Amino acid sequence: KNALCPVPVLLTRESMASMTTGQILKINTTDPVAKSDISIWAERTGNNVLKIEELKDETIIYVQKRDSKNISEDDEDIQMSAKKVEHQRLYSGEIEARTIKSFVTLEAPAHIKVNDKSAVTIIATPTHLEDLAVGYLLDENIVDNIEQIISIESKGTEISVKTKTDVTDRIKAAETNQLVTSECVSLEHYMRLGDRIRLPEIKSDYKVNVSELRKMIKEFNSRRKNKTQPGGIHSASLFEKGEMKHYLIDVSRHSAVDKVFGACAKDGVNFAESIIITSGRQPAGMVLKAAQMNIPISVSMRGPIYSGIIAAQKTGITLVC
Repeated sequence: KNALCPVPVLLTRESMASMTTGQILKINTTDPVAKSDISIWAERTGNNVLKIEELKDETIIYVQKRDSKNISEDDEDIQMSAKKVEHQRLYSGEIEARTIKSFVTLEAPAHIKVNDKSAVTIIATPTHLEDLAVGYLLDENIVDNIEQIISIESKGTEISVKTKTDVTDRIKAAETNQLVTSECVSLEHYMRLGDRIRLPEIKSDYKVNVSELRKMIKEFNSRRKNKTQPGGIHSASLFEKGEMKHYLIDVSRHSAVDKVFGACAKDGVNFAESIIITSGRQPAGMVLKAAQMNIPISVSMRGPIYSGIIAAQKTGITLVC
């Protein structure tokens, strides 16, 4: 009831996924923009807003489950990663600004709990949050592999993970009980480059030639050129033996990679014969995530960062920027 954007839409989508056609969902909310958000979501997905009651302290929305429209995963991700905002825009050659509405990138706090204990809050795009949690636990070395995860459930922006063993000490060791913002500045990642902490070493002899690499980069860039996608968003994709497995987006370049790793781990991808390609820069933290997953080649559409070069040298990753 008291949740703020984008949680009301996420909870509505989750609730209606388990409903049958014709059933009606009653939504009580105090979020002032939920009426608009849920109405837009319902129209886009083919569901029906029957009635909206605006009371003094809350809004009640009745949504009927209908046969959903066939929406691609890419379009769904873009829609859920943006919000339309009214603003002033001054066009070239004009003196007076126009009042228009444009899509802007949306971020929200994703709270990950492991075995009923708070682990981390990550400011991220509110899509593929279960993949985000799995990837984060894997590439931050909190769990060794996907088999250690018994279950994972999401409710809005809350993700609950159950593991076979107690990982409390690993969470503390990784200093993950903190707020990780979309800026992704991590002194802890940089300090790992010192000799005091043992870094992962790549155990793979997987190689690609230049023409194969160019083909993968071309495919990656073609997916990035979606004109409906707002600015300020990062993308990442993993290629196993030259085949694109997942392409995901996030306001944070780190979280985009976490999501891809989580989705690929659930699919049983062989990371030792894979390449990660990202739109964002490659500082130490990004390179060390790939190294933890035993990915031998990390590619960025941006220039290199010195800490990333050091991390690549120490782990054995081939860094392409």
